[in-house]
Amino acid sequence: MKPEPNVREWECNALRSTRSARSNFLSATLNKVRFKALAFFCIGSLALAAPNPEAHDAGNSSINTPQMFGAIGDGARHPISKTDLDAHAGKWVGTYVVRDEWDYVGIQEAIYAAFYNGTLTPNGSNQKLNKPLHIPRGYYLVNKTPTVVALQGGYIYGDGRETTTIASTFAGSAFRTNGCCYSQFTGIQFACTVATTVEAAFELDGNYNGSTTQGVQANTFKDCLFHGGYAANKCFSLVRQGGNGAQGSENLFLNCHFTGAAPKGYGFWCSGGNAVQNTILGGNVQDCTHGIYILVGSVNVDSVGFQNGFVSQVDWGGYDVEIWNSSDDHSSVRNCRTESAKMLYVGNNHYVVFENNNMLGGAPYYWQATHAYTHGQVIYAPTGAGHYFICIIGGTTGSSEPTWNYYSENYTKGTTTAGNKVLTAGTGNDFNSGMWVAGNAIEVVGAGASGGNLYTTISSHTDSTHVVMATNASTAVTDARCLASAGTADGTVKWIDFRYYEVYAPLAVGFFNGNTFKFGYVNIGPGGAVVNNTFARGDGDGFDPSAPEICFGNVVTLNGGPNTGSAAVQLQARTKSALTSKYEKWGSGSPEGVVTADKGSVYHRTDGGAGTSFYVKESGTGNTGWVGK
Repeated sequence: MKPEPNVREWECNALRSTRSARSNFLSATLNKVRFKALAFFCIGSLALAAPNPEAHDAGNSSINTPQMFGAIGDGARHPISKTDLDAHAGKWVGTYVVRDEWDYVGIQEAIYAAFYNGTLTPNGSNQKLNKPLHIPRGYYLVNKTPTVVALQGGYIYGDGRETTTIASTFAGSAFRTNGCCYSQFTGIQFACTVATTVEAAFELDGNYNGSTTQGVQANTFKDCLFHGGYAANKCFSLVRQGGNGAQGSENLFLNCHFTGAAPKGYGFWCSGGNAVQNTILGGNVQDCTHGIYILVGSVNVDSVGFQNGFVSQVDWGGYDVEIWNSSDDHSSVRNCRTESAKMLYVGNNHYVVFENNNMLGGAPYYWQATHAYTHGQVIYAPTGAGHYFICIIGGTTGSSEPTWNYYSENYTKGTTTAGNKVLTAGTGNDFNSGMWVAGNAIEVVGAGASGGNLYTTISSHTDSTHVVMATNASTAVTDARCLASAGTADGTVKWIDFRYYEVYAPLAVGFFNGNTFKFGYVNIGPGGAVVNNTFARGDGDGFDPSAPEICFGNVVTLNGGPNTGSAAVQLQARTKSALTSKYEKWGSGSPEGVVTADKGSVYHRTDGGAGTSFYVKESGTGNTGWVGK
């Protein structure tokens, strides 16, 4: 959108046109003088040398900028002084204190000018009073959060998502709304630079502190970047404070990026029961343990890229898309590509469509002979039945690939404290299994650095309720999930099986179509359909391939994994049965005495001949009563 010219620019242009049209010498001479005077006045009025806000008439301008009110945007700190406060007494709309940043003052005053008509009362439903707020190229430091209240039909735009940046220099947001509807934000980066465990770089909220009852609805964010600075817990939050009372529905995020949350942090956070039908189209979510996190609400995600880590995402329990509560609504994830380990979690019977997604997440290393590996590295084992393994003792591998051990293991619960090597069995648990012996591998969920998993070995097994680990715990845990395994010895290296879920949706109902699954587990709940997918493993703890109502067209690699012979084989068998409905079946051999079906069912025999290629179930409810036609 090209900004409208201001009044002075229009006068200059009009005078140029008038001047060219006159031939009278006296008029031309007078016009020359008038033109030079007005041109000098126009050029002077466009100079935005902060801090000199009096040089700009915001009331008569069609577009407001922070520079009109003293913002600088050069990435440096410029705190206001007592002299500045005194000089602007009665002129500034807001209330400020010594050492507030000029950038914060300028942005907040520009908000008042654009959306409050230069007062402390928002324009609200009197939208015709709004003016666009342009934040020119620059890096603006704010020591407090610029906030707009009861915004309706507003337009806030920058010069590019990394060209215009608003960065908070304190433990808080770079921008906040309290009531925001039918508004647009374009071409701005919102960033945090100081750790905050609660607030996001951008807080889209409403109706949370009594200053307005307006909620959030139907806003558009285009080409924006929300950066946590690897310090903020969230990059963007939707109705975090207002919750159900703030609505939060029908917002569109078009080609936006969410990146750099603190460890275990969130790219996009939503927590409102009415925050439904939100759409994230294109863009990217990167370096956020929990990518798009819907605590309550619904979301449609299409053509988004994800790069949220591999080991860290597994250890910290994140997924690219997490939907925890249904809000009695539907969600979808389509046409996305992930390089993360884990893509989708769905709970509480939420209906989800998961379609045409490509899971590329994988170990960054292939196993190599006589190669040095360090603790924590994950490798893909070429002869390991599609499994990944994590190094728990660094060293050099042997001259040939080992026989990988991923069958012998025991799970229990354990408790320990930071800096402690002693692991105590959790309530009702013990270490009596033969796996809990000195030298075996051990994994303790959450006891590693920054709350990641601890991968080590057992030094000694003291009694049924205590073992001593070879490595101190970094983080205290109580009744944490613990795994003991014989592990795999490989030269001077020791490995343990590295498992995770690419998709965990045992309580979901939905349609899973045309996706490519790699080497993580899957667990898809009953109901719905699982069709035309490619599984590199096709197994998972608790996954029941007989549960989906429809299951056909899938390609499954039987890789000898721990559930081969159960889940993966069942999924492949059912795929080959190609159940287009419960009444239509096919396969080789006669169905009589073999295939169970209801009366009226039909069976296509792939190796039949005349009179034995097509069968109809004419009687019975078991596997008899089939008649060839």
